[in-house]
Parts: sequence; structure tokens; C-alpha cells
Amino acid sequence: MDESAENSYNYITDLLRMFPDFDADLEKTRDQSASKAGLDYDTLYRLSYPDLPFDVQDELTGPDQYTLRYHNGFMAPNDVAYSRFIDEVLTIGSGYPHWGSYETVPREVKRIK
Repeated sequence: MDESAENSYNYITDLLRMFPDFDADLEKTRDQSASKAGLDYDTLYRLSYPDLPFDVQDELTGPDQYTLRYHNGFMAPNDVAYSRFIDEVLTIGSGYPHWGSYETVPREVKRIK
């Protein structure tokens, strides 16, 4: 793996793209000023990840006194760390008869539950 993987988060990004859940938030949608004025407006959605064992939007990172700056953070392993997990736990490289590559790992296993 090249040095750029230390600053890359492709594995986690792929998980987030794989397991999103969008629910229409009709109350917030109707509360838009355009909706109240009878104009065209967009439907607003709530994004969540119920199939992942961690809460992406509400993970708290930072000191005891939280500020807005810390509420927009997410602690995640970079590609180097995640590839070590894959090699040592999930794939044939771990020494166990697991999956041949990360691409062949079933979706249910990728949920990390």
C-alpha cells in the first residue's frame, strides 16, 4: 500500500456509501419558507446508518467542553489500518479459510456487527 493510504479513508467511505438509510422528514420539509409560500421546494431527508454498529453523525470527538467544531468530526481508521484488519481477520491472508479478497466478503459481514 502506498504512502497516500495513510491519508486515505476509502474503505470507510465505501461502507458509508453501502449502508445509508434515507427517510423523508415531512415536518421539516413543510417548515421550509418556500413550502409555506406555495412555491416549489425540495423534500428533506434524514440520513442514518442503522446497519452499522457506530453512529456516524453523533460520534463525539474532542475535549470535555464540546463545541460545534467537535460535533462535525468522525474517528475512523485510515486505509492502512483498515487493510491490516482485512488481511489479519477477513481474508485468506489471515491463515484461516476466509474469503479470497475484500471484494468477495459478503455485505452482511462488511457491516462489522
